[in-house]
Amino acid sequence: RDEFFCTAARLVQKNSSRSCADYYVIHSWEDDAEVKAHKLAAWAEAKELELGRPPSIWMDSFCADDPTLKPFKLLQHMPIYITKCSKLLILCGPTVVDRLWCVMELFAWRAMGGKLEDVEALLLTAPECSADSIVASFDAFHVMYCK
Repeated sequence: RDEFFCTAARLVQKNSSRSCADYYVIHSWEDDAEVKAHKLAAWAEAKELELGRPPSIWMDSFCADDPTLKPFKLLQHMPIYITKCSKLLILCGPTVVDRLWCVMELFAWRAMGGKLEDVEALLLTAPECSADSIVASFDAFHVMYCK
């Protein structure tokens, strides 16, 4: 989990002077932090080569105006944060569609005018979690099963 925090914090810190971000990142805190860290770091390296600079990201509590905001306040601010991002990056692990918070972020992205062509998804595969099982979790999604 610490590795994920460090990876995300580096990406946020490198671009902290910008008022907008390239990517709004959706992830589940319940997914494997080590897998997320490795995938996010590899993605960031590839994006840096593509963009000629590190990609800037906005990621939930890492970037909130006030790190002490309660979840309901973060939810109120979510549309503002989303409109400041050009694209969406989904770290697709086995629990991302099980988390109501993640589903709300996906809904808010779409409601705020987000387009499918501006979405990138990284499958967080691991020996115990195949790409097929992650895709199946999206296929089986129903909001009534969210926690």
